[in-house]
Amino acid sequence: MVTRPQALALGCSRRRLATLERQGFLRKHLECLLIPSAVTRRSRADAQALTLRLGAGAVITGAAAAQILGCDGDWATRFCAITPMAYASVNRHISVAGARVLRRQFDGRAIHRRDLVFADRLTALLDTLQVVPTDLRADFLDHCLQRRWIRVDEAQRRLAGRSAGRQGRRSNAAERQALRHLRDGTHSAAERLMRRALLSARNRPGGRSGWHANHSVRVPVAKKAGFSHRLARIDFAWPDCRLALEVDGKAFHTSDAAFERDRDRRNDLQLGGWTVVHATWKSLTDDPRAVAGMVQATLKRLRASGASPSHP
Repeated sequence: MVTRPQALALGCSRRRLATLERQGFLRKHLECLLIPSAVTRRSRADAQALTLRLGAGAVITGAAAAQILGCDGDWATRFCAITPMAYASVNRHISVAGARVLRRQFDGRAIHRRDLVFADRLTALLDTLQVVPTDLRADFLDHCLQRRWIRVDEAQRRLAGRSAGRQGRRSNAAERQALRHLRDGTHSAAERLMRRALLSARNRPGGRSGWHANHSVRVPVAKKAGFSHRLARIDFAWPDCRLALEVDGKAFHTSDAAFERDRDRRNDLQLGGWTVVHATWKSLTDDPRAVAGMVQATLKRLRASGASPSHP
């Protein structure tokens, strides 16, 4: 991959370059020229092109950096986040057609891979929010949270720090929306429906007797040689009476492996003294009040029976 001035300096005439482009041997990419047959990953091609255009001080971020750092899958296309992104070098004001150049101060950790510099995974994913359409941002964050690509506490601190660092200027709408989403504690559309149903029934979060979204607990796991322990995440938990509410989304149990994992997890929670109830996507969309009523009735029964609090 080279820029057009570099190709001319190497002895290629403008006519020859135009002929190679017309014949398909060369292709324009982010104002650079590349050989299509030599491209193995689009993310790396984006990173190389941006580094050529912006200089060695550029830091590649967004979907390209996240994919290079292990966030695999077709999520960038699914969430319309394929726009290449990079932090510009100091005192550089160049623009790159087809890419987004970020001129704010880089607040992440630089990761060097060969001759390229990438933003760390958290920074890359949070920067990706700038190009994800508004109606897809919640789903994008859910995708990242469910795959443990980002941690809620770290993401909240970073977004809050960015907002505070703007010194009175209007906060970024995408980051403001993301911060509200992270503070909700939900990781899926089904969990957000459940949250609204609980709040409508005046079942409040937090505190000693309220619910805690995506609550982690240590549960015993049966082994041949006895018992061990592991962390289990509960969609909505009431630790004071050990009630675990699991919310099954639209794509629930799309594979046999997922079905087995869910049953094993349910058994581990019950072995740890938790009462496990489920709410399905259909029940939440058809009659959310009935689901909230079921939860209230279960809570009343457990508290009346004197269920002991769980251990952290």
